[in-house]
Amino acid sequence: LAISNCTIVSFTTRTRSSIFNVGSIELPELNVLYRGYDNIVNITASGYPSGDLSVTNANKSKKGDGYVVRPGKGKTSTLTVMGKTVDGKSVRLKSLDFRVQNMPDPQLFWGGKKSGDKGNKNSALIQAKYGPGIPLKAEFKVLKWKFLAPGLKGAPPTGVGGNISSVSTLVRAVKAGTGISFVCDVRGPDGITRKVGGTWSL
Repeated sequence: LAISNCTIVSFTTRTRSSIFNVGSIELPELNVLYRGYDNIVNITASGYPSGDLSVTNANKSKKGDGYVVRPGKGKTSTLTVMGKTVDGKSVRLKSLDFRVQNMPDPQLFWGGKKSGDKGNKNSALIQAKYGPGIPLKAEFKVLKWKFLAPGLKGAPPTGVGGNISSVSTLVRAVKAGTGISFVCDVRGPDGITRKVGGTWSL
């Protein structure tokens, strides 16, 4: 048996008539399901003709050889792998509790450079996405932004969407070695609007 969301790999149980490879290596710190996200779960019910997945506090749908699991508002969801015998009976093989959390906040990228890097004055694109440290496949939309830089007079310039070309002249006028910032409202597949900030050196 295996549930893979970076969590369950294999275990072994023995009966009088046969051996089933249905065990697990569990990584509790990785046992997370994200709200509003298509969590891909693959199962294996070794020794059985077929298997099925049972869930609590979540909805499931079949996708290819696995399942898409979308948890509800509760703090935990339980996934259970069921083995199907040749005569149609279901056998409970393994259950695992998953923590349910909101998706993590994304990072801001300006011209492909993440917050904290040296910015590209020639780029007019600001994006919100996950860096390589978060292996979730999620797209975020920049709803609006605010530009901040030393020496700006009056209200900070703002804009809608990820195009920041309206402040390109201001960006180019910033002295080398100075930092600039953008504060953006972004929205991901979970429908939550997040405020995310980023700073780049020039």
